[in-house]
Amino acid sequence: MAFDGGRVAARGFQYQYLRTVEAMLASVRTRKAAVCRIEGPGDTASLQRTDSVDFDLTDADGRSLMAVQVKSSGAGRTVRAREAVAVLVHLVTGIDAEQYQLITSAMPDEGCLRLAELLRRNRGNVPRIKAGLKDLLVKAPAAWGICQALPAEHWERLARAGVEFDGRSDGHLRADLSDALRAERERAGQGLSRRAEGLVLGIWWPRSCAVLPTLAWRTGTCGIFTGRCWSATRN
Repeated sequence: MAFDGGRVAARGFQYQYLRTVEAMLASVRTRKAAVCRIEGPGDTASLQRTDSVDFDLTDADGRSLMAVQVKSSGAGRTVRAREAVAVLVHLVTGIDAEQYQLITSAMPDEGCLRLAELLRRNRGNVPRIKAGLKDLLVKAPAAWGICQALPAEHWERLARAGVEFDGRSDGHLRADLSDALRAERERAGQGLSRRAEGLVLGIWWPRSCAVLPTLAWRTGTCGIFTGRCWSATRN
């Protein structure tokens, strides 16, 4: 049976939206970020490649703290190191940020696990990451060639990158978000009805912020929206 391309794409947008909501909730708790931008900066001068960033978190001065690319996949799909490297290179060459993250629901192969460990253990160490990638991509010369062509600035960015493997099912992800929403509402001294929860986790517009004011209101925050951005301060 052929896959329904529309449904696959819709599921990918939904996963991207839910992971964005999860990051926003985490930023409310830590208070490290002031704004969540959907698809990066609104001005093309700040973003070299408009499709390189799914969302990023910025501070009050507009500095990007974390730029993220989200990749969903069907059940059983495997992601290889060369594929993950290609995504990270696309991300770091598109925007200047303090940190970079690839989030994927695909199953990593051994090489991709080694890539994630390499980046985690050697954060900020360009020579070690460069040597590790050269060894890791020995059977993927095209991918290594792209890395070799990177200027020093982009190698420094790549050394601030990471990979997160998210093996949760859709139901598990929604359950985690439900718990996080309820915890945030409890901190605000308010409850969370099933209807309110459904507005955040069930109704979604993946390429806009139309649903996000609901999140801001339901979690007890004051949301300010400009274009594709969401900012929040505690009540």
